[in-house]
Amino acid sequence: MRDAKTVALVLRGHAWRDELTMREQAEIGGHLGLMVRLSREGVIEAAGPFSLPDERLEGDALGFILFADADLETATQALEDDPARAAGTVAYKVLPWYR
Repeated sequence: MRDAKTVALVLRGHAWRDELTMREQAEIGGHLGLMVRLSREGVIEAAGPFSLPDERLEGDALGFILFADADLETATQALEDDPARAAGTVAYKVLPWYR
């Protein structure tokens, strides 16, 4: 069996506003705070956006999160506290990543 990690695609949520940059979206500061906390706690290995904060998004994918040792359920639970998810600004697709 191949070694698998858990990843999450950060996607445009139902409340994403096309006229705003990423930095201007609702609760993005809270989302960034959660990513910093999860990184400091060792829950995630890496996370980041696919565009610069002051650019307008093209497409639905905003970013990528690589979890350290979390299974799909644990990773999903870690993202439940994201204020941007609660506001509908972002959504997540949590997936296994086989390397």
